[in-house]
This record gives sequence, C-alpha cells and structure tokens, in this order.
Amino acid sequence: MNENKNHTANAILPISQILPFSHSEKHLRFFELPAVRLIGKSTLDTLYSDPNPIPAFWSEYFRRGYHLVTDDLPHVIPNRVAYFWGSSTGTDQYTYMICVACPAGTPVPDGFEYRDEPAAVVCHGGTNENGDDPYAEEKVKQELFKVGFSLLGPLCEFYPDLDKPFFCVLFTCKRIEE
Repeated sequence: MNENKNHTANAILPISQILPFSHSEKHLRFFELPAVRLIGKSTLDTLYSDPNPIPAFWSEYFRRGYHLVTDDLPHVIPNRVAYFWGSSTGTDQYTYMICVACPAGTPVPDGFEYRDEPAAVVCHGGTNENGDDPYAEEKVKQELFKVGFSLLGPLCEFYPDLDKPFFCVLFTCKRIEE
C-alpha cells in the first residue's frame, strides 16, 4: 500500500491540532472540523480587481479594533481565517470575511456578522509564502485522489502565524467511497 495512503488513512486529526504548522511538509494534512460559526466582518470584492481591496480591508479590520472582539471569542480553529462565498459568474463578485471559527451556536457580538458551516473533513497543502498558488485546486485534487479522498472545494484561508502575512487554504474533502 502507498506510504501516503497509510499516513492519511489513520491521520485525520482534530482541527485543534492544526498548530504547530509546518509549511514545508510534503504531504497533505487532514483535520476533522466540527460544525462552526464563523464570526467577523465582511466586504464585497470582485475577482481580479485592481487594485486589490483586500489588504486595505485587513488594515481597517485592525485599525477599528475588530480583532480585539473576535480574538476573545472561543476558537475551534486557532487564529483568524478569511472565509469567502457567493461568487457570481456574471459579475465575479464575492463576499470576503475576516473572521474566527467558533463553536456552532456561539453568540454573535453586536455589529458582527456570521456564517454557519457544517462539520467537514478539511485538508491543507501549499501556502502562498513562496509565491506558490495555495488555490492550486487541480494539484490538490490529484494529491487527494492518491490517498483516497475527493476534493469538495476551498473553505477558507488559514493564517497560521499572526506575525507573518502568509496563509494556506483549507479545502473540504471526503473519502472516496470504496
């Protein structure tokens, strides 16, 4: 049996073990994510907008102290995430949310938004740290297939080191039915 298949077949970790994070790992890591409530602030963006408004949105998030509120909430995934949804093929517009993943049902502070996500198996592979494409879905899809999983799609960007601006993408996936 493939060494990677043995590794991943027995290695679906609780999401709380996503840290420490090693961006130099040569294999996908898999995590069990319980149902979560994502709580934060969002903005609308358009794919390939120039200039990209997302860096300014992050600056505003910190300048207004939103992180002081969300960092005090209970976390299922350590650190902040950026969650996105609602991409429209006609306009390429989508919603981008800087948030934290809290236990399902966590009360939402006044003035903040939320999205509920069901339990899922998630994995991460590459990061954007060295100019790589962390959204390389075709590559992730191929790697997942080799170890008995199929790709469902990206879930969010995970920022493992709050002092460095790199991220990895957490993808939802499922075991291939045998």
